[in-house]
Amino acid sequence: MFPLGPGDIPTTGAELETRLTHGLHALLRPTAGEARVRAQAWAPSDDVAPQGSRIARLDVDITDVHLRMQDKVELPAPVGSGTPAEVDHLAVRGAPVRVQDLPVTTTAEVRDLPVRYQPRSDGQYWIEVDERVGHQTAGRVQVTATITDIEQAVAAEAGARLSSTGFALADLRLQVAAAGPREASIQVDATLRRGLLRAGVSGSATARVGADMVVTLSDLEVSSSSPLVGMALTAVRGRLAQWEGHQVDLRSLTFGGLAVSDVELTVTRDVVGVRAELGTAPEND
Repeated sequence: MFPLGPGDIPTTGAELETRLTHGLHALLRPTAGEARVRAQAWAPSDDVAPQGSRIARLDVDITDVHLRMQDKVELPAPVGSGTPAEVDHLAVRGAPVRVQDLPVTTTAEVRDLPVRYQPRSDGQYWIEVDERVGHQTAGRVQVTATITDIEQAVAAEAGARLSSTGFALADLRLQVAAAGPREASIQVDATLRRGLLRAGVSGSATARVGADMVVTLSDLEVSSSSPLVGMALTAVRGRLAQWEGHQVDLRSLTFGGLAVSDVELTVTRDVVGVRAELGTAPEND
């Protein structure tokens, strides 16, 4: 979940902040901005708890951090069973964080989170979610982006992909409509220019968010009433085919390893969002 780097288990809030900050930068590899961590190592009223066994509060702020989507990190093998601990209150905030140049606002919060200081074969410690039987954990996460910002990101991507066809993007409009609690339909209407020629192009796609908070793009189509533009779109369709089934893992903006109990995709006139309830309930006898 969160890397701590080499060394023993932190025993002070200051040490935890420093090592988490360095570890997050190594994990996220931002192209700009800095993650900020604030930690209270253990609850003030918990005088007898071993140092490091209870973290009263962790606040991670990734506002203005610029991220690129990366492949899933394969962790080295764990060494031993690790040391159990608990985080009373964990919060992640990005207002906004930029993902693939798209400004995204993310807020995530979880309470009573069981974790484990887990050493691994590369000599580093990680704070990882510890799935303990009978332990109740509850949290929430919300990720939103304005349709205007999404429109600008789509226009930039489309303009770059069209450049090799000899056409330029003159205008683009994006519409997003809810098609169910976890699905949205996307409609794009664009105007292409090539010399004196101007022609309209329409595109559509479907975005679905799964119970694992992974968004999948599908049903990508593009068409034009202009025969000349239609010929040029052959190359564009080939590039679009590469995006069929493309996935965006929103868990990378929160904290991985925690179960997702409910997910909902919301669409208003101005904002697209994903809301999720996190955590697990204790098992019934």
